[in-house]
Amino acid sequence: MSLDLTWQRAGSSWDSVAAVLGEQGPGSMAIVLVDRVNASRHGFLLRNHDDDIIVIETQEAKGSRVRSLADALPPVDARVAVIDATGRQVVLPEMPRDAADALTDSARKGPRYGS
Repeated sequence: MSLDLTWQRAGSSWDSVAAVLGEQGPGSMAIVLVDRVNASRHGFLLRNHDDDIIVIETQEAKGSRVRSLADALPPVDARVAVIDATGRQVVLPEMPRDAADALTDSARKGPRYGS
């Protein structure tokens, strides 16, 4: 897997990301980076584990790292890179922008996160 990833908007819900992970099958994952108001940037994983989409919070204490998708941070100003089970990046379908995206969009330009 290359670390030179293309970051895409997550949209206003995790539904489209979860749908792509479901299509890609077990072992696929989404690397997620979220900018939060008044907090530092945060990263976590969404993973297809036996056709169940789970959240992996690597910064949580041992025994508390795996959560359900319903417990994920909201995708406000989130960027994702979806990786299939073989390590290849998968492009998400283009998602329409909504008011929440427009309000939280920063001055970032280009597909790379933090560029």
